[in-house]
Amino acid sequence: MTTEEQARKWIAQGDHDLNLARIAYANDSYEWAAAIAQQAAEKFLKALYIVRFQATPPRTHDLEALANTLGAPPELAAFGRPLTEDYLRARYPDIAGGVPHEIFDATTAEERIAQAERIRDWVIQQLGQGG
Repeated sequence: MTTEEQARKWIAQGDHDLNLARIAYANDSYEWAAAIAQQAAEKFLKALYIVRFQATPPRTHDLEALANTLGAPPELAAFGRPLTEDYLRARYPDIAGGVPHEIFDATTAEERIAQAERIRDWVIQQLGQGG
């Protein structure tokens, strides 16, 4: 399988995850919307990593570091920090400092989904320009 074929699979799964984040949001599951938005963004960035470096992407959830490795614009790479932090906060009460589904709100979830969408747009643009 070519790296472009691999990347298409990562993008397809990222699109599916992003859709699930929207469904979670629509059902007031804001913590899951944020967590799944992070997963979508991670898959988009890793798709670009595969094409750009012709290599398996690193096993990391640190989207800011991954975006910086890919040369993302600073404002886009900066989305990686809240996405990654909320991915962990949304899943673990000890990290969240409380019950995640009681802490997350619509505004936060909506922001994380929008950030994942912006990362997707940038990745698709990069892939269209030959990676």
